[in-house]
Amino acid sequence: MGLTQKQFSDLADELKQLFDVDPAAAVARARAVIDVSGRDGNSMLLAAGILVDAGKTAGDLGAVEKGLECFQLLFAGFPDQRVLGYNVANALMARANLLWANSLDWYVQTMEDRATARRLYARVATSGAVDANLRAQAHTNLANTLRDAYRFSEAYDHYSQALELDPYNGVARIHAASLLLRFAKRNGPGAETMVAVAVHHLKAAKENPARIKELVSEWEFKKLAESFHHEFPALDVPDFSDATPCQRFIAEYRLFLADSIEGLDLTLEKWDALVLDGISDGADAIKGPPPLFAMFNTLKSDYLAARHVAFQALHDHVVDSGSYSDTEDLAQYGIVTALMTLAQRACLDILDKVAVLAHEYLKLAGDSNKVYFVTTWFERTKNKGILRWKSPVDHEVKRGNTALIALSELARDIQDGGYLELKRAMRHASTHRFAVLHDSLPTAIRESTVIAHYAHAEFVDHLIGSLQTSRAAIHYVAEMISKHEAIHDDGRPTKQLSVREMGRR
Repeated sequence: MGLTQKQFSDLADELKQLFDVDPAAAVARARAVIDVSGRDGNSMLLAAGILVDAGKTAGDLGAVEKGLECFQLLFAGFPDQRVLGYNVANALMARANLLWANSLDWYVQTMEDRATARRLYARVATSGAVDANLRAQAHTNLANTLRDAYRFSEAYDHYSQALELDPYNGVARIHAASLLLRFAKRNGPGAETMVAVAVHHLKAAKENPARIKELVSEWEFKKLAESFHHEFPALDVPDFSDATPCQRFIAEYRLFLADSIEGLDLTLEKWDALVLDGISDGADAIKGPPPLFAMFNTLKSDYLAARHVAFQALHDHVVDSGSYSDTEDLAQYGIVTALMTLAQRACLDILDKVAVLAHEYLKLAGDSNKVYFVTTWFERTKNKGILRWKSPVDHEVKRGNTALIALSELARDIQDGGYLELKRAMRHASTHRFAVLHDSLPTAIRESTVIAHYAHAEFVDHLIGSLQTSRAAIHYVAEMISKHEAIHDDGRPTKQLSVREMGRR
């Protein structure tokens, strides 16, 4: 027999108070609740949450695994309840983090748990059926997992999306500010802007401590509140009131290519300033500039072209001379939708080129004509099929090249079962088959195995997301090269190329 509403409320208060004072005691009490309540869903849900949260705080792996077991049991019975999936994700991340052993092998050993957590967070974050505040929390937690894998560009995108849904989410604001200040320390383009935005986030978070306490435990709040002790200089955040529609589009979705994650400098005519600093080339230097520069220039050009095409399509800056048959299913045809699918496809093609560039630069084994982003970084052992980094990648990561962690984990998320898999599926659909967009998906469509149907709004979201993903990959591969050059600096001269304007000839 289940608890009455008052009994349940009293139990919840008791467990929370215990957690705030003595996490280990809260774990013991939660275990007792599960032992007594059996399979009562509400009691199990409450106790499992305490087991995970208090277990994480107390460093009790067994408690976290018991909480995970309970959440998985509940989720298996109610797979459409995305909040249960969110709880499973939290438990998976708690387990993964408790397994940390000061070894970068942790990333491979916990990869499946963390990839599953990211997928579950993304399901909640993108669901229109879920409360906006919970969606914001899912974006924040997803961002945290990306940040911990050195995927800073993607992490900042998700913190930003969290704040669009819940501007009072101080947790997202504090973490976003931390990333901005990290990048600002490089003193590159936009450093002052990033500091200004970081200050804005920290001030807003400091003004709403009660909201932060609603989102995290008392233990976590104390850690986050340490950021409030910083001095906050008076700086103005960027003003885009005089920006062009294209500039606003690029700034809103953070689609610029520069050593920055926030802030578009409108005073510059060329704001996509990300370049390679220099390449050590040894004896081959007499043959001319390293081919890597040409590869990176092409990557950058492809991305900027995809971004341009996407902007033109999304803002109807296209004249269509075609007329099309009405397929009676609210489908959209014409140059605009074709440009949208073309831009999305180009973004995913960029990922394969990123892999080819890394393959050549790191001198990985294999035919460079058969290199794909999803297969470049990992291999499985012959005996047990255990996933591991390929030897040169592993060696580079162990030397401190953390950008390869970012690239390899992005590849995992693009694969089947990853939270970005639909973007890859969309690319395949528009490349090898037919992708048809609709005002809204009709309830009845004549099925075809060679046509993939998408709602227009859904496809737009994935197009923007694909631009952000390809931008992130270009950032990571540039960072990988920079770190490699620093790690392997043996005093040889590096080849640096001047930057010049490219125009029509």
